[in-house]
Amino acid sequence: MQNKLVLAKENKMDRSGLAGQIIDEITACTGWERPVVRDQVLREMKQPGSTQIQEALEQGLDFHVYNSAMDRFYKTAKSFIFVLSVDFYSKERQTLIGRVKERLQQYLKKMPDDYKIKILMFGDGIGGDTLFLHSFFKERACFYYFDVPGSETFRYALKRFQLHGVSVKILTDYSQIPSGAFDALISLEVLEHLPDPLTAIGDFRRFLRMDGIAIVSECFQGVCDQYPTHLRSNLKYAGKTPFLFLKKGLMLDYYARQWPLLFKPMEFVKREAVTALDWIRLSTDPCVIALFCRWWVVSRRSVS
Repeated sequence: MQNKLVLAKENKMDRSGLAGQIIDEITACTGWERPVVRDQVLREMKQPGSTQIQEALEQGLDFHVYNSAMDRFYKTAKSFIFVLSVDFYSKERQTLIGRVKERLQQYLKKMPDDYKIKILMFGDGIGGDTLFLHSFFKERACFYYFDVPGSETFRYALKRFQLHGVSVKILTDYSQIPSGAFDALISLEVLEHLPDPLTAIGDFRRFLRMDGIAIVSECFQGVCDQYPTHLRSNLKYAGKTPFLFLKKGLMLDYYARQWPLLFKPMEFVKREAVTALDWIRLSTDPCVIALFCRWWVVSRRSVS
């Protein structure tokens, strides 16, 4: 009778079987008890972000502040696994990763058929984006994965790669990521978590070969209770991302123009040098300026 009630609950939450699929994968990769995993997954599907908020409160985390507690949370928190597993199948995330796939397809058209590009998946957490893109480009690309080494999400991603038989090169030391080695870098919803996103953007350029691309999305403005690890110190960058990248030598070459996921993602290209004309072009792009002005007004209101 109890098993029937469990199945009925799962079916009610997700008739397509998605909940069961997520539960099965987490159970297989972690060895955690299925009832515990099931409760967390169903809770996350009903209230996105709730599992992470609970764990953050239990650990006494200072929301939106990077300190030793936040650093420890990134390494030890299990809730990221549930949050990211469920979020990957949201309409917004599927749209975003679908657009990334399209941009990679366009990039590969410029390459010789026998050329295999190198893609750095920067901050891919539980490896969902890597697995998705690998399924389409495994014959044309070599994937490199980097996230917080030794963290719960890092270990879970490695188990997923093994479970699905996916060949991915694992990078475990940030300082050893090679310069000028990658044709493409993909970093989705990562920069808002970093205590120094400007240095990270500069490193993105360093990691790329000349004319390589960085496909990026961010949520600097998303500082709210649902996202306790989005840093308040990064609010000042909201609406400025294209300018931050240009300042570091990466030029905006494409951005999604469809609402509501405007600018998700953006694509930047590494050039030899940035010119005054590059600044003029960016500063006269109506959507870029509208985005900048929107968040400038919001920031001024929050200050006053």
